[in-house]
This record gives sequence, structure tokens and C-alpha cells, in this order.
Amino acid sequence: MPEGKRTSLVKPNVTTPFHIDFDWWQKNERDWHVYLRSLLCAEHQEAFANVEEGQMIDWVDPLTAEVKPVEGVQNTLMSHCVKQPDF
Repeated sequence: MPEGKRTSLVKPNVTTPFHIDFDWWQKNERDWHVYLRSLLCAEHQEAFANVEEGQMIDWVDPLTAEVKPVEGVQNTLMSHCVKQPDF
């Protein structure tokens, strides 16, 4: 196979796992917290207006009942806002 761009055999969709490349944000001098807040639905933009960046909340894994600290804005975005029809 010639060197160059690799193609994926998997077509991404809404259930495809992904990750946030925090190194990219840091290298490009961007604040990912600001970007994530801009994606929140109107209800949660108002709810998180006075919350500090990176504030952690306890999240309970629905399968294992394990409690894990997660970033509040990121968790709300992924568990609620992305499911809204106008997202």
C-alpha cells in the first residue's frame, strides 16, 4: 500500500466513539472549555453561566454504578444537549 493518507473501513456515525485531543487545543492556544460552552443548549448555557471552567461533578456509570468525577459542562453536553433536535 502506498504511503499517504490512510482510509478507514469504518464510517463514523453518531455512535462512533471519539475523544477530545487536548494537546491540539493547547498547541493552538485555544480554550476547549469556551468552545464546549458555546455548544450547550440554551437551558444549560444559562445553568452553567456562573460555574467555573473545569468544575467536576460526580457521574454514576449506569452499568457498573461506579462513581467517577467528570467535567460538568462536558458531561452535560454529551448526556443531554447532543440529544436535542436542534443540536
